[in-house]
Amino acid sequence: MYGTDLVALMPYASGDLELTIRTLLAAPGAFDPSESGLGLATLDLATLLSDPARTSGEKLLALVGLAALGEPVLGDLREAAAAPDLAPTMRLYAALGLAALGDEAGARAIERSLLGQYGQRYGSLVRLHVSEDGSAISEATALLA
Repeated sequence: MYGTDLVALMPYASGDLELTIRTLLAAPGAFDPSESGLGLATLDLATLLSDPARTSGEKLLALVGLAALGEPVLGDLREAAAAPDLAPTMRLYAALGLAALGDEAGARAIERSLLGQYGQRYGSLVRLHVSEDGSAISEATALLA
């Protein structure tokens, strides 16, 4: 049901939740909701939160998107970020959402925790070794950057 007003990679493609979140985080002020449909995306993201069929990861991404749009979701995002079973990539998204809302200390705490748990140093470079899958390592490291 949701996704009709989310960002799509191609004009004929379906809306994608993660792409929408990344777009909003990268340039939150670059969109005019009345022209781009992102006002409706806000509604989609809020609707997703109350959908019992959605995973905790999807709901966390929705909170991050709402945070990027400046919606007052700091308490909900902090609660979601504290879930003990949260995957490293989702913890990174939570940190980005917290940073978008101005909670630099919360974002930094997640960053430090992940670096302590998964960080690997290669000279002046650092990566997050979150799994044996190279693409997962690249994604997590890119989100950390």
